[in-house]
Amino acid sequence: MSNVLIKNIITLVIAYLIGSIPFGWIFVKIVRGQDIRKIGSGNIGATNVSRVLGKKGAIPVFLLDCLKGITAVLLARHLFSVSEFVVICTGLVVIAGHSFPLYIGFKGGRGVSTSLGVAIGLAWLPAIISFACFGVVLGITRYVSLGSICAAIALPVSCWLMNAEQPVFWFSVAVCILLIYGHIPNMKRLAVGTEPKVGQKTVNTDRSDST
Repeated sequence: MSNVLIKNIITLVIAYLIGSIPFGWIFVKIVRGQDIRKIGSGNIGATNVSRVLGKKGAIPVFLLDCLKGITAVLLARHLFSVSEFVVICTGLVVIAGHSFPLYIGFKGGRGVSTSLGVAIGLAWLPAIISFACFGVVLGITRYVSLGSICAAIALPVSCWLMNAEQPVFWFSVAVCILLIYGHIPNMKRLAVGTEPKVGQKTVNTDRSDST
């Protein structure tokens, strides 16, 4: 096995382990002694954490989940110095780690926050535009899911308009497709008016969150 292949495998394994760190689960477990997966939507992301700990808990979880994506990309590029293709794969793997975390039985979040972190590491300006789109839509509608869907669409559009490198553009397309697919249940609830808004409690366990 070549040194390059070994380095690539190590990079991807580390990215998955970083992505698997369940900050939402950890915060709720420490503060309330509860399993976030048994509360609200069952999601470990910041949206569900906000229902338990409020903004003071949700904001750190959002930032840390985002940091997972940034860290994985920076390690791949600057510490391991892998090819751009492997950097892109690293981004996808750290998102997969967040969604299917090794440490807590592979039940995680949607990966929106971690996807944002990866996007910042790959192309910060399109990522910021995407996040701004999320903020505007959330501010107007108070639907996290709708903001996440719009942000997912805005990312590849921004990358295309700014002539981002081909691997980065196709990464943004892949993330957009995955996030929209993951939000199909949310879109159905939006269509019938049953999607919970920010600050509104939910008692179901159908993973109705976005993060």
